[in-house]
Amino acid sequence: MTRLVILGGSFAGLETARTARRLLRQRIRITLIDRSDTFVFRPSLPWLAFGQREPKDIVAPLPQLLQAHGIEFIHDEVEGLDPATGTVYGRRGRYSYDFLVIALGATSPPKTPPGWPGRCHVPIWLREAMTLRQAVETFRGGHVVVALHPYSPLTCPAYEFAFQAADYFQRNGLGDRCRITFVTYEDDPYTVGGTRASQVARRWLGQAGIRLLTNTFIDQVTPTGVVLGDGYELPASLLIMLPAYQGPAFLRQVPYLTDADGFVITDQSMRSRAYINIFAAGDCVAFPGPKTGLMAEQQARVAAANIAADLGLASPADYRSVMVCLADLGPGRGLLSIRTPAPQQGRVRTRLFLAGRLPHWGKRIVERQLLRHWVRAPAPASPAARDATDAALGATDNALAATPGLPTGVSPVRHRPPHEPR
Repeated sequence: MTRLVILGGSFAGLETARTARRLLRQRIRITLIDRSDTFVFRPSLPWLAFGQREPKDIVAPLPQLLQAHGIEFIHDEVEGLDPATGTVYGRRGRYSYDFLVIALGATSPPKTPPGWPGRCHVPIWLREAMTLRQAVETFRGGHVVVALHPYSPLTCPAYEFAFQAADYFQRNGLGDRCRITFVTYEDDPYTVGGTRASQVARRWLGQAGIRLLTNTFIDQVTPTGVVLGDGYELPASLLIMLPAYQGPAFLRQVPYLTDADGFVITDQSMRSRAYINIFAAGDCVAFPGPKTGLMAEQQARVAAANIAADLGLASPADYRSVMVCLADLGPGRGLLSIRTPAPQQGRVRTRLFLAGRLPHWGKRIVERQLLRHWVRAPAPASPAARDATDAALGATDNALAATPGLPTGVSPVRHRPPHEPR
């Protein structure tokens, strides 16, 4: 039987596994390997960091998620790959494959501004978000700096952390005792969402009392603050950074597989340019611009379709990026931008832009839908929230229906479980 091995159990890995099972049914043996046995819904980490979610609300056991689809899960950390023999090496064993999908995500690089360790929170994983939460709960006032690294693909979450911090301190009576500064390399705030999104973001930053510093970055971290690229010193009692990414270190040891930063080089079929039976999807792919869970799932579906095509069971597919940035920026404030292709991947057009309560509630419903379909049935939303979100999701669906390049029948906000009738 043909063996498909998937490395990584986040959005890209799970979607690859489920799509491959749907397309190939029982004609293939699918194994997913991850060093963690828990799926984390990372878009909810800004809420977790500021007390609006508990860890149990945004996690799910990978073995149970995969077992429902007849997919084998192996709890192991991958440390090596030999394409010549079709072998993956983990700490606990070695695994052979006929097809391999690399969906390991990315990590922040070891090279960081001087003084970084012990001073800076990087809340893009569950443990680190909980560490920030503990720091926030004992914080009694002072200067707060939220910074977006020039090479970070996480623009949307960066603004969420800044606005969620402002809302948290205001709710807890610390609004007058905290000064929040947002540091970004961008010429204008939130440019990833388009001109209108940038204008709204600038206005809301002012309303929330968040100081904005553009065209700069953190060059050094000191015991009392940060030094920016232009030499300007900024006090910081609490420092939050959205970092640069790089690919998994061991992948760089595989000849011709990655670029200098460890990101897997693929064509638009998500196939490695060096190895015909290796594919990649998600944050570990060497596509420029922002990285989101939706993009990871889009790439995963393309990779699975092309594996099925290689086996004569589907038509080939190409990836065309669609960026959906859905951000909760505090009470009554949300931004939804749908743009094609994703920034830095061609001439970008904004297909849909919404600001206000609709996208604010929309992100909550997206979270509910995904976690309900994957894990559990949540408590019903209030009628007002449900009506507002249905309107937002309806507008989103209409925009995506008119978006070229999005695979037929695919929606980034509504996921139908396999057993639900169409």
